[in-house]
Amino acid sequence: MALSRRAGALLIAVVAVGAAVAVAACSGGSPASAPTTPATTAATTAGIERLKVQVVGTRPHDPAAFTEGLELHDGVLYESSGLYGTSQVRAGDPRSAAVSSRHALDAAQFGEG
Repeated sequence: MALSRRAGALLIAVVAVGAAVAVAACSGGSPASAPTTPATTAATTAGIERLKVQVVGTRPHDPAAFTEGLELHDGVLYESSGLYGTSQVRAGDPRSAAVSSRHALDAAQFGEG
């Protein structure tokens, strides 16, 4: 059964979020604070760093944007959003979500990353 482009994009987004949640769930703290078991000893001895995710704040965002890529540089948030016919690259204020400039891609192009 073939998926529509929108359904395919949604499926990719769901898989990406699921992977992020799995990574966050697997992070059990720093190696120094991890209990010593054969599995954790092998992991820390191999030099694997355990990372912990912490949400430190939220920002407003355009709910209609299908975000594909973000970069914060010199206080400006650069974002590419995708979907055929609506893909664009824009720059704006990361605190207010005000867009200072945008460039729409040709309707035949899909903005990615």
